Amino acid sequence: MQTQKFGVDAFDALFSKSADFRSYVTNIETAVKDKYNTSIWRQWYPKADSYSDGEAVKVIEVVKTASVLLDARSRYGEFTQSDHAGAEFYNSGLANFGKGFFYTMQDREKMNKLGDLMDQNATLIDQYTDKAMNLIEGAYGTLDVMSLQLTGTGTIDYTYGMGLRFKQTVPIPAANFQKAGDTVWTDKTAMILTRMQEAEKYMRETLLYTAPLKWRVGRALLNNILTNTEVINSVGLFLNNKGVIVKESWGISLEQYNDWINGGSNNGKVSRIELVPDTYGLEQTNESGRNIITPWNASVAVLSPDMPDGRTVYSAPTEFTGIAGVNGHNISLMEGGLLAFDNYVTSTRYPEWHTDMIMGAAPTMERWRYHMLIDSSTIND
Repeated sequence: MQTQKFGVDAFDALFSKSADFRSYVTNIETAVKDKYNTSIWRQWYPKADSYSDGEAVKVIEVVKTASVLLDARSRYGEFTQSDHAGAEFYNSGLANFGKGFFYTMQDREKMNKLGDLMDQNATLIDQYTDKAMNLIEGAYGTLDVMSLQLTGTGTIDYTYGMGLRFKQTVPIPAANFQKAGDTVWTDKTAMILTRMQEAEKYMRETLLYTAPLKWRVGRALLNNILTNTEVINSVGLFLNNKGVIVKESWGISLEQYNDWINGGSNNGKVSRIELVPDTYGLEQTNESGRNIITPWNASVAVLSPDMPDGRTVYSAPTEFTGIAGVNGHNISLMEGGLLAFDNYVTSTRYPEWHTDMIMGAAPTMERWRYHMLIDSSTIND
């Protein structure tokens, strides 16, 4: 049985046959599906079901309003009218992103030499795959960074990479930006649990939100919470009743805190906590390698509905789909059209083999009225 040999021929097929390239991208999408299902943007801002037709989208939130008592009236008399309410909206732009890589004639010569040396040189295709994967990881990382910014601050301010700046601001009510209380949360004596209960009471009684809630904090702030005296005493009592010894000098774990939540020992006054990464590794340029950035506001504690914050809205990649079928261009889509690729060979004096990828997308928040951000580093006035 003859073993298939991968080499420059297989590599060139990616740039000359649309069917081969589409099959290749489909195989990558299948291979990485499980890995990227845990991406932050997939959890907090799942992808929209359909394209947005333009570069802007209207995001609508249904607002719950308080019930009103009926008015006494005379028979056949006029009716008093309530204010019309029930929905708010904001307009969000869709950021356009792109990145690419290419091979030169010198790269092609190296591949030919490698092909002569190896009996089965799938390494050549692996090298191309690694570069394509870098583009995909960069796209998912870009969405993750914007999601962390939007949830943690209410604003996207994307200044990474070497392109244009993208901004989006959600109209979170000013009253939802609150402070730590009488003491900053780095102080072990701060009444953190009491402050969290106050925030949830505000969400329930003032904003009229009745469904489950959750807290999101970074690792440093989580450590402040789990080593706080009030938190340890409250959770410790629950754990002691289960036969678990807790000392203030030890602190508690996130699992123990959430076990206390699930056990019902807090009387429903405070909700579970979810850990958020404080930093994020992002490769901005080939020369600088992986740079650690901090898109999450490390001092903020976010209280919000225990569900996705919104959805990732994206536009049809017409820049590439518009040239599908043009001689020399091989177009393929990934994520149902969230990402679009173009493989082509330039017709200069010395040809170059190019792969470009584009994405027009942005996470959008849908329940901003019920999104509360507490600055744990600033005390009340």
